[in-house]
Amino acid sequence: MKKKLPGISRLLPCSVTLLTVAAKGKQDGEFVLNVASSNQVKLARQLGFTHGKEMNKFKRFNVTRERPKKLKSPLIKGSYASMECKVITALSAANYVVYLAEVVAYKVDEKKVPVAWHRNKYFPMIEETR
Repeated sequence: MKKKLPGISRLLPCSVTLLTVAAKGKQDGEFVLNVASSNQVKLARQLGFTHGKEMNKFKRFNVTRERPKKLKSPLIKGSYASMECKVITALSAANYVVYLAEVVAYKVDEKKVPVAWHRNKYFPMIEETR
């Protein structure tokens, strides 16, 4: 039996990032990658299963925002890290658009624990002690 190709992506562990933009109906060349903390697993699930075109996710899921340092796109409060990114260029690749961006500002909350996603489960990235 042949397996579907989209299922292959679940085999690779990856960071959980929540993307925010300040577009007001248009792409304006900036976004924030918010690295989810272990306290944001429920939020990550909610955001991952809905599309922004269908609703205002900030209102629907009561997402608290923080002011960015340099750009207009909001940060998500409670994230492990937030990276403010300015788009340098965009390239078409098959049915996707790949963005090359520069991080122009960032913040990290070392008191929080980032999470990874693997095989449809979330795992806190806690340092192993020996």
